[in-house]
Amino acid sequence: MAVRVYLVQHGEAKREEEDPSRPLTDRGREEVKRVAEFLARAGVKVGRILHSGKLRAQQTAEIMAGALKPDKGVERAEALEPLADPRVWLEKLSGIDEDVMLVGHLPHLSKLASLLLTGKEDAEPVAFRMGGVVCLERGDSHVEKVYRRFMERFPTPRALHAAAEEEVRRMITPLGLENRRARQLKQLAKVLVEKHGGRVPSELDDLLCLPGVGRYTAAEVLLACFDVPEPLLDVNMKRLIGRVFGLQGVSEEELWEFAKRLVPQDPVEARKFNYGVLDFAQAVCKARRPRCGECPLNDVCSWATSGRPQTK
Repeated sequence: MAVRVYLVQHGEAKREEEDPSRPLTDRGREEVKRVAEFLARAGVKVGRILHSGKLRAQQTAEIMAGALKPDKGVERAEALEPLADPRVWLEKLSGIDEDVMLVGHLPHLSKLASLLLTGKEDAEPVAFRMGGVVCLERGDSHVEKVYRRFMERFPTPRALHAAAEEEVRRMITPLGLENRRARQLKQLAKVLVEKHGGRVPSELDDLLCLPGVGRYTAAEVLLACFDVPEPLLDVNMKRLIGRVFGLQGVSEEELWEFAKRLVPQDPVEARKFNYGVLDFAQAVCKARRPRCGECPLNDVCSWATSGRPQTK
């Protein structure tokens, strides 16, 4: 199934001198409402609507949600601010499997659309307007095709190490960021061949020494490939265990150590636990507007029982 991404520039907002928080003007609200109602009549449906957190974007998102009724509601998301790095959402969107709406600002949305369509930030293939919507569609086989071709051509680290960087770059161009990714893949293959005999290491410290591999990626490799019961501690799991166990303010390393003690030792159960926690955090223990009334952990959650002092 194809995945659609709807990029929305916020509606007309008041000037900063008029109101520092910059809410939508009356005209801006009306224009966004008309666009939202048109999309609803056209049968547009999205799983969720994400916005930058700035008031003008939040209000635009809420008006859109009023007409489109997204299944997972409206949330604030990181890296949608005017000057945010568009490559962050280029990466995130590659892993999204449902239609989604992003409400943000220029120049960020323009650069993101350009990256998605051309692989370059400054091509400006589409023009945005306040309250307007740009719909981009990714075929379901987009990433899969690249992956299959890549694995057929480079089935082992040795095959990748022997290839020219230009060949690697051409093959992954449809995914975007091909120059950086090709360079990093070549560096990774070199280390795997020269230091690990052409095999992926199964020890955490060795994985963390590989180019481009961080703590989360290393944990995913250990869990998926070597049946090591590691926690997949992304921002969602951090938020959930931080709230439930009252761990706000602890160090990153302490969070990892704590999360590791929660993971079942059986590899199959470890996978179920990790993916279940990630899904639960996204659906119920949200960053903003968490659904505490529906949460089965409500009675034991440190954050909920202390009156939800702050939303993190």
